[in-house]
Amino acid sequence: MRFFLILSIVVAAAWAKSYDGYKLYRLHPTSKDQVELLKKIENADKIDFWSHLRFSGQPIDVMVEPTTQDAFTWFLNMQGIKYDIAIDNIERIVEEERMQQMSAPRSASGSISFSKFNRFDEITAYMNKLAADYPNLVQLETIGHTTEGREMKMIQISSNRGARKPIIFVDAGIHAREWLAPAQALYLIKELVENEANRHLLEKVDWHILPVFNPDGYEYSHTTARFWRKTRSNQGPCKGTDANRNFGYHWGEVGTSDSPCSDIFRGPSAFSEPESRAVRDYLLYRRNDIKLYLTFHSYGNYILYPWGFTSALPHDDNELRSLGEKVNRAIVAAGGRTYTVGTSTNVLYGAAGGSDDWAKGVAGVELAYTIELPAGGSGFDPAPSQIFGHVQQTFEGIKDIVVAAAWAKSYDGYKLYRLHPTSKDQVELLKKIENADKIDFWSHLRFSGQPIDVMVEPTTQDAFTWFLNMQGIKYDIAIDNIERIVNEERMQQMLAPRSDSGSISFSKFNRFEEINAYMDKLAADYPKLVQLETIGQTTEGREMRVIQISTKRGSRKPVIFVDAGIHAREWLAPAQALYLIKELVENEANRHLLEKVDWHILPVFNPDGYEYSHTKARFWRKTRSNQGACKGTDANRNFGYHWGEVGTSDSSCSDIFRGPSAFSEPESRAVRDYILYRQNQIKLYLTFHSYGNYLLYPWGFTSALPHDDKELRSLGEKVNNAIVAAGGNSYTIGTSTNVLYPAAGGTDDWAKGVAGVELAYTIELPAGGSGFDPAPSQILGHVQQTFEGIKEFGKYIEYKFA
Repeated sequence: MRFFLILSIVVAAAWAKSYDGYKLYRLHPTSKDQVELLKKIENADKIDFWSHLRFSGQPIDVMVEPTTQDAFTWFLNMQGIKYDIAIDNIERIVEEERMQQMSAPRSASGSISFSKFNRFDEITAYMNKLAADYPNLVQLETIGHTTEGREMKMIQISSNRGARKPIIFVDAGIHAREWLAPAQALYLIKELVENEANRHLLEKVDWHILPVFNPDGYEYSHTTARFWRKTRSNQGPCKGTDANRNFGYHWGEVGTSDSPCSDIFRGPSAFSEPESRAVRDYLLYRRNDIKLYLTFHSYGNYILYPWGFTSALPHDDNELRSLGEKVNRAIVAAGGRTYTVGTSTNVLYGAAGGSDDWAKGVAGVELAYTIELPAGGSGFDPAPSQIFGHVQQTFEGIKDIVVAAAWAKSYDGYKLYRLHPTSKDQVELLKKIENADKIDFWSHLRFSGQPIDVMVEPTTQDAFTWFLNMQGIKYDIAIDNIERIVNEERMQQMLAPRSDSGSISFSKFNRFEEINAYMDKLAADYPKLVQLETIGQTTEGREMRVIQISTKRGSRKPVIFVDAGIHAREWLAPAQALYLIKELVENEANRHLLEKVDWHILPVFNPDGYEYSHTKARFWRKTRSNQGACKGTDANRNFGYHWGEVGTSDSSCSDIFRGPSAFSEPESRAVRDYILYRQNQIKLYLTFHSYGNYLLYPWGFTSALPHDDKELRSLGEKVNNAIVAAGGNSYTIGTSTNVLYPAAGGTDDWAKGVAGVELAYTIELPAGGSGFDPAPSQILGHVQQTFEGIKEFGKYIEYKFA
C-alpha cells in the first residue's frame, strides 16, 4: 500500500499540470437558443468545451477550473440550462489513467501494446522494426520536423511499390489529447503489415499512414498537461495552434479564433505550423495518386466529411454519405456503437481550415473523412481494457473504405469472347441467350460478317464455351482477363495530370465534375457566345446542363442538338461532345460554323451512370434509378415512340430494360421536354455512342425505310467521307434496324417520329482497349477525325435551313 502511495506522489510530481478540483459538467440544452448562449462563452478562460456545440439532443461536456465553477453554475442556472456533474474531480480520472499507464508492462523495443496508450518513442521504434522486418512491404519517409524537432514519420505500406496504385492516406493525433486516435492508426498498421489474412487489402491499394500528426503536443499531453490540444509553437502570450484550423482552405473563417490562448486558435497565418505544412506538401506531391484521405479524432462516434466551412453539401454528397453509412454498418456489425454520418457543419458545427476540407477542396482528394472515435473515461481516454475493442471494431469499418478507393466491381477472370458466326441461324441462336445472366453482349447481334464481342463471367465460361461448340460457332478469346484492361485504364486515368479547375484534357476521360467546371469557365470567359441551362436533375440529384453556343442569341437560327453518354460505359462519347464544344467555342477558326446555326450540346446525358462507371463498375450501361430487383433503365429504350416493342426487355436486370413506362427516367424526360420546347428550331438531332463505326438514322423499331432515306443516307456518306479524309476509319451507314438490329424506344426514332426533327443520327464511335476505352493516346485522334465529319452536319443545316 505504501509503495503505491509513494508511486502516486512521484507520478503527480512528474506532471506540471494538476486537474485537482476540476469538474466535468454535462449540459443538457433544451433549445437552439441555449446552445447559442453557450457559444458566446465557448472561448472563455478556464472553460474547456469537450463536446461539439450543436443542438442535437446529445449532452455537451465542459471541463471547468475550480475558480470559475461558481460563476459557470450561476450562468447555467440563470439561462435555465440543465446539467449534472459527470466527473466531480478530473484529477481522479487522470490519476487513474496515469497509474494504468505506469503499471502497464513497458513494450519491448520495437513492439506496441493495446493495453495502454503508446508513447511517441515506442511508436517510432515499432515503425522502424516493421521497416526492418518487412522490407518488401514497408518503407518509412520523414516528411518534416515539428517545432521541437521531432521527426514526422510516414509509414508507406505497399505489396508492389512500383505499381503506382491508388493511395489511402491516413493521419491521427492532430489534437494532442485524443490518444485513441494514434492507437487506431497503429492497429491499422499492425493489421495491414503483420496479419497475412489482410494481404488482400494491399492488392489494389497502397496505404500511407502518419500515426501521430502532432508529436510535440502528444508528448506534452503525456508528460505535462493531459488535456493539451494544440501544437507547441510559440505564439506570444500562449503556446500552440489548432492544426485542424490551420489549413489553407477558407482559413480564418467560421469556428476559429484569432486568440493564441484559445484551443481553436487558427494560427497567425494558414500553414503557419511545420506539421500542417509537412502534410500539405506530402499530399500535394501525391495528389494524383491519393484517392482517399482519412483522419482519426476522438471522441463522439461521428463519421464526417466536408464541408466544415459551410453548410452547403458537396456535389458528391450521396457517394460520401453512402460510403460513410457502409463503414458505420460494418463497425456496428463488429459490435461497435452507431456513428452519426454527415458533413462536419451539418452534423456538428462550422469549423474552417480543417485538414479534410483542404484535402478535398485544394488537393482534389475526392473522398475525405474525419472519424471521431468513441468516448471513454473522461471522454478522451477509454480504459486500457477498452482500447483493443474500439480499434478492432473500427478496423472492420476501415476495410470497407478499400472498396471505394479500389473500385467495388472486380472483373478478375472475366473474358471477352470474339465470336465469328457463319450464318444467320447462328446469330438467331445467340439472340436466344442475349439476356442470359452473367453474359454481356457488347456488339450488335447481326449477321454482317463482323465479329461479335461478348463478356462472360468466370462461373459461366464453361457453359458458354460448351454452347458455342455445340452450335459450331467459331470464336477466339480477345481478352483473357478483362480486369487487366480495366486496371490499365484506371492507372492511365490516375496518372494523367490532374486538369486545372475549368480545363479539360484529351489525354484522359474527364469526370463529370471536371466537365461541369469546364462549361462554367466557358460561360464566364465567353459570355456573348455561351449560355448554360439546367434542363433537369438525375435520380441522384446531379444537374443535367446544356451548353448553348450562339453568336446571336435572339436570332432564332436553326439549332443542332447534340447529346452524348446516354450509355454510361461509353466514355468516348462525352469526350467527343467535349471536343466539339471546345472547337466551337475556343477555336476562332471555326466561327463560321456559328454564323447561321446554333449548337445546343448535352455532353453527359446519363451523369449518374457515367460517374458509377468511373467509381464502381466500369461496364455499367444504364441509369441509376431504383427498379426493384436491379437498378437502372436503358434510357435509349425509354423514349415514348413505339416504346416497349422490339429489341427491349421488361426485366429490370437486363442491360436493355426499357423502364416501367415510357419516360420513366428523369433524364429522358428532361431531354424530351427540352427538344419539344424548341422543336420548331431544332433541325438536326445527333447522339454519340460507342463503339462500332456506325452512322445510323431511323428507324430502329422497324426495317421500313423513312420517306427521306436518300437524304439521310447521302448526308451520312458526306460525313463519313470527311472522317475518312481526316484519317479515320470508314463508317457503315444506314437505318438502325437494317445495319444493326431493331431496338424500339430510342432517342433518334423519337426525335424524328414525335418531335419532328427531320435529320436524326446516332454515331457509334470507334473501338479501342476493351472496346469502350481507347487508350488515352488515341482519344484526341478519334475526336479530331470525327469533328471533321460533324462540320459536314453544320454545313448542311446552314445550306438547307438558314
